[in-house]
Amino acid sequence: MMKNYKCSLPQLNASIISESLENDPSSTIMLVLGGRPPEIDWLKDASHDFKEIWTADSGGEVCRKAGLLPQCLIGDFDSICEGEKEWLISHGTEIIEYPEEKDLTDYQLCLEIASKKGKKNVFVTGGWGGRFDHAYSNLYSALRGMEFGVRVICIADENESLFYVYSSESIEINYKKTPYAFSLIALTPSCIVSVNGAKWKLSYSQITQKYPYAISNKPENNNIKIDVHEGAVGIYTTMRNSKCGIRN
Repeated sequence: MMKNYKCSLPQLNASIISESLENDPSSTIMLVLGGRPPEIDWLKDASHDFKEIWTADSGGEVCRKAGLLPQCLIGDFDSICEGEKEWLISHGTEIIEYPEEKDLTDYQLCLEIASKKGKKNVFVTGGWGGRFDHAYSNLYSALRGMEFGVRVICIADENESLFYVYSSESIEINYKKTPYAFSLIALTPSCIVSVNGAKWKLSYSQITQKYPYAISNKPENNNIKIDVHEGAVGIYTTMRNSKCGIRN
C-alpha cells in the first residue's frame, strides 16, 4: 500500500509517495551537521516539525545560536569549541565521542547510531558548503544508511535541498517561491525517471552517472512531480544562481 510522507521546509512542501516510508514523529530526527550553517531563522522554522534534534560536532554551536537544545551530540569534536561542548553537557545533551582517527565520518556514525536507537527517518541540514569531498561523502552516505534501515529524507538549508527518491517511488514538490533551478542526480549507475510540471519533461527516460544531462530544469508553475521507475535519484533544488549570487 502506497503511503504519503510529507515534509515542509520554509521554501517548499514535498510529498514522497512510497510503500515503506511513513510519517512517524517518534522515529524521525533532524540532524545538524558541521558544514555550511543554515540561516538561524530558517533553522528555527524548519525544526518545528521535529521532536528530536541531533548534531554532529560543530552543529551543536549552530543549534545553540538558534536557541535549540539537541538531544544528542556525536563526533570526534575536532571543530566544536570546548566551551560549547561543556554547555551542551550541562544542559542534558547526550555526548557520544569518538577518536579523531576513525574509519567513519561523523555523519556516517550518526546514521549508524540512529539505527541502533530505533530512528528510521533523518532530515539533514548543515550538509552543504566547504570541500567537495565532504559534500560527495555526505551525498552518498545516505545510500549506506538505507542498508541498516535509516532513511535520509533530504539534505537541505535555505538555499539548497536534495531529496532522496528510490525505485517505485515518486515525489511531488510545491515551491513556495520560484527556485533558480532543479536537477536530477543519478545516485545509482542508471535510473529510469519521468518528470512532469517542468519546462523539460521526461517520460520513462534513462539518466546515468556517466551522462548527467538532467540538470538545471525549471518548474512551470512551481509544482513538479517526479516518478522514479528504477534506481535511486537525488532531486536537487537551488534557490539562487550561485555563480552570480542572485537569490530569487
